[in-house]
Amino acid sequence: MEAIYGVTLDLLAETLSKDGDLRAQYGEQQGRVEFERWLASKGLTWDQYAHAHNAWQERFRADPTGQLEAGFHMRMAQLSARTHFGDVRDMSADVAEGITLDTYAQLTVAISRAGANANEIVRKFGLRDMAHWQRANAAWTAKMGADTTYALSMQYGQLYQKYAGPSFQQEMVNQTAAILAEANAPKDVIDEPEEELTPELCRQKMASKSRNERWRYARRYAHMADLGNVPNKAEAIAIVTPLLLDIIELHDDETTSDAEDAARWLWDLGNRSDDFSGAVGRCLNRAREKLATLEAAFAPIQHKAVPERVFLRSKINDYQSLVETMTSYQNEDWSSGASAASPAFSAPFGMPLQPAAAPVIASSGGFPKWIFLLLIPIVIGAVFFANRARVGRARDAATSASVSASAHPLTPPEAATPDTKKGKRGK
Repeated sequence: MEAIYGVTLDLLAETLSKDGDLRAQYGEQQGRVEFERWLASKGLTWDQYAHAHNAWQERFRADPTGQLEAGFHMRMAQLSARTHFGDVRDMSADVAEGITLDTYAQLTVAISRAGANANEIVRKFGLRDMAHWQRANAAWTAKMGADTTYALSMQYGQLYQKYAGPSFQQEMVNQTAAILAEANAPKDVIDEPEEELTPELCRQKMASKSRNERWRYARRYAHMADLGNVPNKAEAIAIVTPLLLDIIELHDDETTSDAEDAARWLWDLGNRSDDFSGAVGRCLNRAREKLATLEAAFAPIQHKAVPERVFLRSKINDYQSLVETMTSYQNEDWSSGASAASPAFSAPFGMPLQPAAAPVIASSGGFPKWIFLLLIPIVIGAVFFANRARVGRARDAATSASVSASAHPLTPPEAATPDTKKGKRGK
């Protein structure tokens, strides 16, 4: 097979899958060590892999048909299914409204075919009538909608593909290719005017009923105050401080990096108050407790191919970073005005950390569900095939996300902004 820098398309898919697998098992730092060891076993260096990855991305973007990248996504989907779902129990015999998942897949395939007589089909499979089928369809759809790990949807997609035959997979490849071709086509870029970020706008948004909006604009306002881009810096600090303390005290699993960012802004703005110190201590205690709980939950599945491993690893990464950040501030000399040293940058799960002078790998990262986006070409059409309007909308959104997951360049650490979910703001 054709190779670029010694890396074929199959090897590239295997390499990306193994990188995600090792980072899920071991975390960022040790996962990187294990991954480079694995690369060496394949006769590759990190630089060779990075150059090959980026060159293949250029090939994808240069293909006007989208077929090359669509085929690559299928390879990735199959590998990711084994890597992250291989140890999930077989759910084909699970029952909802009197029919198994296996039967449900057979039914949906049969009913979706052109000219199918739905009434005859449901009776052939032992259902009483169409009302029974509609209840079963609603029940299985609800179960898959509630399955945040996608394990049930994955098994259903595989069963659907089995009974639909090769033509279904080719249809999905063709539809994915069409979307990729459209995404890669040259376009006229029109710069839309953005709302000007002013101190007045920030103060208005800081009074929003939305917690996320209040917190986002508080951090932006703190940045303005730090730079002196406000009419009255002392007043701005007084206004923003309670919100920054709230972020530290009230953060949840999705806003750990916001808490880190709020602590940095308070420190940079010269806050050394007991309120700030107390908030840091309480945040650190909660983060340590949560990290211990997450690590205990993770340990039994560290080396198992189950989707929960990815989500737990992402949370562990977040809380490890939060513990490191808050520990660094707690250990500072609060009696002086010296600035705290920023903790080392920790890249989001799925983002390779870049060694000095290494080429940047075009890859996304952050939210761990990037792994599951690669499975969409197999799953999404099967899950909602009977409702083609919904399929079209879901497939467009999902495949666009999959394109983003493979085609957008990595943001280097030094370019990360305060609003990047997993990014860390440099001092």
